[in-house]
Amino acid sequence: MRDLSGSRPDPECSPQKNRPTKRNRKYKTDFPALQEKELLEAIKLQLQQKIDEAFEHLCVLQDLRQTMLTDLQNKNITLDIDVEQYNMSVDSNAISHKPHPTRRPKEYLLPISLATSLLLVVSLALVLVLCAQFLIAVVKVVL
Repeated sequence: MRDLSGSRPDPECSPQKNRPTKRNRKYKTDFPALQEKELLEAIKLQLQQKIDEAFEHLCVLQDLRQTMLTDLQNKNITLDIDVEQYNMSVDSNAISHKPHPTRRPKEYLLPISLATSLLLVVSLALVLVLCAQFLIAVVKVVL
């Protein structure tokens, strides 16, 4: 409870117990500790930059390694094909001898183009229309 008689408050209940007043405070700055902290922060930033650069460099190296491995694999496949081709002879199983490999048989029809086939269909339709008209004229004459 608060005493309204004007006397001083009880020091036991005072919230400022054991706190220094503004007059008693002494501001001492530990300059070597601040310099050391700033130095550590600067070194930390430099180290982080070096780590970032090393990570980027590592990513580039991994990409180059993957590209190199793919190229090496393709080269080995190509080399295997070349060796297989080199080792083939006239007696190899995969070779067949044809007397005229580019000759087409006489009964073979050449493939026709789309334009040619459309022209053929249109001309056939025209012939059918003309035949139908002729038949109609013949039927009229007979009847």
